[in-house]
Amino acid sequence: LTLFWKKDELFALMNSDGNRLGGDQTTARRQQRIEEQRRLAAEKAEERAAKRAKKDPPNWRENEEKEVWTAKQEKQFAKALVSFGGVPPKARYTLIEARVDGKNRTECLMHHKLLLAKEKEANENGVKQD
Repeated sequence: LTLFWKKDELFALMNSDGNRLGGDQTTARRQQRIEEQRRLAAEKAEERAAKRAKKDPPNWRENEEKEVWTAKQEKQFAKALVSFGGVPPKARYTLIEARVDGKNRTECLMHHKLLLAKEKEANENGVKQD
């Protein structure tokens, strides 16, 4: 007979028929419980991994909204955009890049794209924007 304590109570391990388990049966039962716990833990880990995988990657706008632009860079960008407004887009953003400290061509292009999208949304919603 194998006895064990659980929450201040004494238990004797018994099988499903109500008979007390011997040493080998007790070990087998413990092993089954351990295997079941491992299986459940593995299933939960797979569920968590699946949830993480289901999240959509950030789109261009989410990435651009996280991009940090200082007031100085914003001012440089605005001046350069006015200066090179008539230049074809491919050349325009290369020229703008040269005028904005610490930003490359793609960052300038995406920043302008974000500003245009915000302006369009503001116009659609009837909100005046500075």
